[in-house]
Parts: sequence; C-alpha cells; structure tokens
Amino acid sequence: MLNQDEMSKGQAAAAVTSLVIFLSNGIIFLAAQDPNQDFCQSLWSNACQNGGVCVAATTNDFECQCTEQFAGKTCSDLAVENACTNEPCLHGGICILLSGGSFTCDCTREFLGPLCEER
Repeated sequence: MLNQDEMSKGQAAAAVTSLVIFLSNGIIFLAAQDPNQDFCQSLWSNACQNGGVCVAATTNDFECQCTEQFAGKTCSDLAVENACTNEPCLHGGICILLSGGSFTCDCTREFLGPLCEER
C-alpha cells in the first residue's frame, strides 16, 4: 500500500472493489477486481489453461474460449470428442492431437505405419 508521500509524488494505487476466489481441478484462482480493468486483466494468474483465452463475461465473471481439444470453465477438461477419443493407435502407440483436429501416432519401436499397424 502506498503512503501519502508516495501518492503525492504521482504514484497511485489501484482500487480493488472485489476479490473473487474459485477452484478448478484442485487449483485455487484469485482475482482482484480493479474498476479500471476488465475481469480477465484483473486475474492474478491466467485462469484459462491449455491455450484457452480469457474473455470477460460480466464485470465479475469470465469465460474461456478453449481450443477444440479442451472444454470446461478453465479449459482443463478434455473435449468429449476428438480424433484420439477412440484410441486409434495400435500396439501401444500414443495418439497425439494436431492443430486442426487431426492426429498422428507415436509408435513403439516394434511398429510403424499411420496407426502403428505394421510390424
């Protein structure tokens, strides 16, 4: 907090009108609402995860615009359907989502092919 001498030298302190606390997947987020900023600018840490973008929904709330692979309030949940949902990679291959919704398989050493189907 600034004292009167600091404030008289042209320094100012932001007024906090509310403090918002919310829990998402075991992580506590705190937001101090500054009347000169929208809600997303006031978040102490970026509440949107996995590449999500914060959008102020109201003066006291926010929404996350999630990438297509994620969903939920803070983009922390996997989207219900995506290219890897049905586990297309065979023989222990790992499905990796690519931009645009497609996927590739990271095959074990013993297998190759687009779906790790060839020995």
